Amino acid sequence: MQFKQKKVSTTPEVNLVPMIDVLMSVLIFFIITSMTLTNQNLGNINLPNGEVNNQSKKNQENSNHIIVGLDKKGTIFIENKFVNDTKLIEEIKEFLSK
Repeated sequence: MQFKQKKVSTTPEVNLVPMIDVLMSVLIFFIITSMTLTNQNLGNINLPNGEVNNQSKKNQENSNHIIVGLDKKGTIFIENKFVNDTKLIEEIKEFLSK
């Protein structure tokens, strides 16, 4: 009398639950890290938050300020007008005298 023997599977089973747990932990780590890095202020620079109301716009127009710009090529602008170095010095002296 012969009994039928069960065939033993040679392929190992892969348990995915521990791998998913590790991946979720790594994902949570990167999410928390990215959230803490977005609130950093570099070089004591305060960036505007984009919420400008009409009253603050009126205050900016009435306040005493001069806007000086510099592009990548080194071109100097005052109030969106191209100026050279001597004109810049004259404009700043005139502004400070007021």
